[in-house]
Amino acid sequence: MVAIRHHSVRLNPHPTGTVPAQDILRAPIFGPTLRVMRRVLLLFAILLAASAACVARAEPFRLLTIGNSFSKNATTYLESLALAADVNLEVHPANIGGGRLSQHWEAVLARQSTPQDPSAGRLYQNSKISLQELLDARRYDAITLQQFSLHSTDYGTFQPFASNLHALVKQLQPAAEVIVLQTWSYRDDSSEYKDGQNSSTMHAALSVAYDRLAADLGGLRQARIGDAFALARLTPLGSFRPADRAEVEALSDDVPLPTEIGSLYAGSYRKNGRVQYDTKHANTAGCYLGACVLFETLLRRSVVGNPFAPGGLSTSDAAALQAIAHAVVTGGVRPAASRIAVPH
Repeated sequence: MVAIRHHSVRLNPHPTGTVPAQDILRAPIFGPTLRVMRRVLLLFAILLAASAACVARAEPFRLLTIGNSFSKNATTYLESLALAADVNLEVHPANIGGGRLSQHWEAVLARQSTPQDPSAGRLYQNSKISLQELLDARRYDAITLQQFSLHSTDYGTFQPFASNLHALVKQLQPAAEVIVLQTWSYRDDSSEYKDGQNSSTMHAALSVAYDRLAADLGGLRQARIGDAFALARLTPLGSFRPADRAEVEALSDDVPLPTEIGSLYAGSYRKNGRVQYDTKHANTAGCYLGACVLFETLLRRSVVGNPFAPGGLSTSDAAALQAIAHAVVTGGVRPAASRIAVPH
């Protein structure tokens, strides 16, 4: 026979015949129930907080680039790097092929002066939208500015267009951080170089111009991609030395062009039966390096150890490029180069 143990509860010690709630809740039979309820409420609060955090993380980090193909190069792998780091990042381009800062500002003026013309100033995203409309379309966390690379050594070409664009951006996107995107110098075999110029002299000159721009616009931060390219050229990843062009161009069409190991640039290719050279735009390694610099600059976190590497780039090379970007952005490394005075 099983003994049943009863818990005694005084139900009516009060003259009114009612029992206060606090007396009932003190009864032993209610103790376990209250503990369960507290745990359920605590779990609900935790789930609610986690849900709110997920909603907050779902809001993307939005970047608008005001530039040209160099901005396109630099952002080619940026979203993939961010995704690998569990960051929702969107790139919105306001790029003009070969675009100069002056062209961006002229497009703004065209839209302002002739709003009745549906095409005026709409130079972006397949000529469908103006810069003002892009700035009005959504909230941006960061907006980059860059100059046409060939003009990047001459500060006189930056102004007053950069200041005007900066003022427009702060008017329409006051909360966004404006960042100067430092472009990179060309490869040493570029036909643009004259009178002893090379990648080092070009980098020194453009560094002066971009530093001055950042200072003139109120001490803006820079995405120092040009510095990263200059540093990479001191390593095997950027140590490419071009072959004799006459020998390359003499190769028959059925012979592959030489592999350009250690180059950050698009390099040689065939078009219409002729060998062409792109010594300005970045190849896979160069685009990845630019994206690593932007990743650290925009998100203020290390890119070192990020698992994303694009096809055609080994994991070891990706890690080395990450380290270069980290040294430039977080470590503050600036490759030594003779500074070239920029005329006022």
